Amino acid sequence: MSLNSQCQVGCMIYHGGEIRHHRDCVYYPESLTEMHHQMQNEIEKLQAQLAEAEKVISGAYKYLKATYDIHTWKDEPEYAMMETMGEYQRKYKGK
Repeated sequence: MSLNSQCQVGCMIYHGGEIRHHRDCVYYPESLTEMHHQMQNEIEKLQAQLAEAEKVISGAYKYLKATYDIHTWKDEPEYAMMETMGEYQRKYKGK
């Protein structure tokens, strides 16, 4: 595939014939470039949601740790939840 006369300035052709169309190009809506941009946007949204969820988990862990970090509470479900959150943070966040 080569650049068409209808392609806009900014469309790039790569070795092997792949074309990265500019957002203003008439071929952009049918191209994989649009899907790539949509996926990038979705990834950014999901990363923001993950960061927010990690804040919530961290806050809940701190609350539970402050409230239930007593040896007499080891049989309580809240203590088990606190320990699970602590394991998550140690495993995935290096804390």
